[in-house]
Amino acid sequence: MSGRLQVVSGPFEALEDAFAARVAELKPGPGEPPLLVVAPSRALADRLERLLAVERGLPLLNVHFHTFRSLAAAICEDAGFPDGAFVSDPDFHDAVVDLVLDEAPIYGAARDLRPRALASSVRASLRDLVDAGVDPRQVADSFGDELLRDEAERERLVALLSVLAAYEAKLASLGVLPPSALVEAAAARAGESRWLAGFREALYYGFYDLTGLQADAFEAVTSALPARLYFPYRRGHPAFRFVDDFFAVKLAGRPAQDLSRPGGAGTALGPALDALFDPAAPPARVPEERLAVVSASGARDEAWAAAKEAAHLAAAGVPCAEIAVIARVLEPYRAALSDAFAEEGVPLDLGAGEPLLRRPLARAALDLLTLRRRDFPARTVEDLCASPYFAGVRPARAANWRRLIEHLGVRAGWLQWRGKLEPRVGAPVELQPRRVAEGRPGFEVPAADAAALWDFLSGTRDALGGPPAAWSERAAQARALLSARLALPDDASAEERAAWDAVGRALDELAAFDRLGVPCAWEDFLDAFERKLVRASAPAGGGSLGVRALDAMDARGHRFRAAILLGLKEKLFPRQVQEDPILRDSARAALRHPGGWWIGRKAAGHEEERLLFYLAAACARERLVLVYPRSDESGRAEVPSTYLRELCRAAGRPAPGEGGERRVPRPPAERLR
Repeated sequence: MSGRLQVVSGPFEALEDAFAARVAELKPGPGEPPLLVVAPSRALADRLERLLAVERGLPLLNVHFHTFRSLAAAICEDAGFPDGAFVSDPDFHDAVVDLVLDEAPIYGAARDLRPRALASSVRASLRDLVDAGVDPRQVADSFGDELLRDEAERERLVALLSVLAAYEAKLASLGVLPPSALVEAAAARAGESRWLAGFREALYYGFYDLTGLQADAFEAVTSALPARLYFPYRRGHPAFRFVDDFFAVKLAGRPAQDLSRPGGAGTALGPALDALFDPAAPPARVPEERLAVVSASGARDEAWAAAKEAAHLAAAGVPCAEIAVIARVLEPYRAALSDAFAEEGVPLDLGAGEPLLRRPLARAALDLLTLRRRDFPARTVEDLCASPYFAGVRPARAANWRRLIEHLGVRAGWLQWRGKLEPRVGAPVELQPRRVAEGRPGFEVPAADAAALWDFLSGTRDALGGPPAAWSERAAQARALLSARLALPDDASAEERAAWDAVGRALDELAAFDRLGVPCAWEDFLDAFERKLVRASAPAGGGSLGVRALDAMDARGHRFRAAILLGLKEKLFPRQVQEDPILRDSARAALRHPGGWWIGRKAAGHEEERLLFYLAAACARERLVLVYPRSDESGRAEVPSTYLRELCRAAGRPAPGEGGERRVPRPPAERLR
């Protein structure tokens, strides 16, 4: 690392003060060289902007905030992009890996026989190699067959390296740059960037690990101008073991200032943080007003308990924006939190948004396009008919369709539809023949309605068939079917329009797969389309003044007056860490030493989980509430998190289930339905 780099280490509660003091000291005015601030995520960059502008009252006119990727793009925009097309779409790169596996089925099966998820699993392992800067030719030239002694492991690594070489060659033949190209180009061009040279100083904040290529770009930037790294690290603390190697190897010998101090100053837990994850350390009693442990029955009750606690804090004068709800993974709690906070009348900011497929319009689009693949399940057909977005069919006709489906007894399968519906389309269908036989009035579905249902099903089947075609042609066919059968209402909300636009963007992105140069079957197109919708998110409402809901990764570096941690059960926090079956830890360890490539072991995930828990617990300045499920929704007992048990020990509290927690009764079901 560059000699122009200074390292400031310590807990976030100390780093914030030091960072803000440095910006205040430099405080670039109009016409002066600006400051460059780089954070590991957009969420933390936003936090730093708020820290400086709102909490410290500092002007930000000449302070530029970037993430690692946006900084790389800015450097390349100034100093020149490499030749080729940037394609960041992960589904496109999965498709490239699929092509590579088609041409050289190293993992033992042709496309029709191998698991659909294999390409993404292989690409995840390839991404780790690429991010570490591993070059297959260098591995072969430098180590030959001596990098791994175990023959099976050596063969597995050689196979993966051959896939990496083929993947990079395939990208080159398509004129597409590898995902690492932007960071590599930024590292190469940082020294010649006039834009970068115009900054007075670079302030990197909150990074506790970098990939090999990121470390190269970091070194290039910090060689080009003076820089400080505000590094979250407490030397010798068990929670920071994940960071030890990076600090010792990548930052060794640099001018450093250690702001670590005992006592957990500025946090709700105080000295208990010193004892966390250190069984030999004596506990430090945390007052009741600073720490509460709550047990609930299931995820919905956890959310209800969090909403009640937030309402209590807000009533006591804590601004909602100074309260956070944190879970290791937010998704299992998103809907429950939204309902519970609405019930309590407390604004909630869900930040990154909710899954797109929770929007009925997006779900209807996916249901329509996958009707043929799923063999026309009757329930899905009925749901589409009942959807307010189903176009071109009067409500009365849609109701007759549902009655007719129930009368015919269709459940699923094209043969059922053809055998039971098609013969009935030429005449009215009497739904109550017994009443008619008894001389009473029945109920007829007009022949035109029965024919219209058959036309809809058979037309959809025809539209979703045919031989392989170009990706753009498939996208156009899908768009035509959606436009013919689904439509926004005249008074569509902003959320509905956003969902419709997101579906259109997914189709646009798939049309760009023409770069692959191979046609696709509907099955492949729909697989990719569904993955896109599953990954996509939609704005979830809320606002900056609401209680912040964050997952543990996004919560890193944030500070709140009060924090509520949810989901403190085993296999959720900490999550279950699994080894990569394709690039195993033994190979990763060999690539790192003696290979010299900076690549992490999956087993190190256990250490990162401890760090994430420490950071989540430490982000509360005044009050920390820990919520765990004593049982699931069905009443089956859950196992409290070992981290929760350890924090209770460090804080001088009884272990979960031993009488030290507050039990939250289940709220009336109708309130959270």
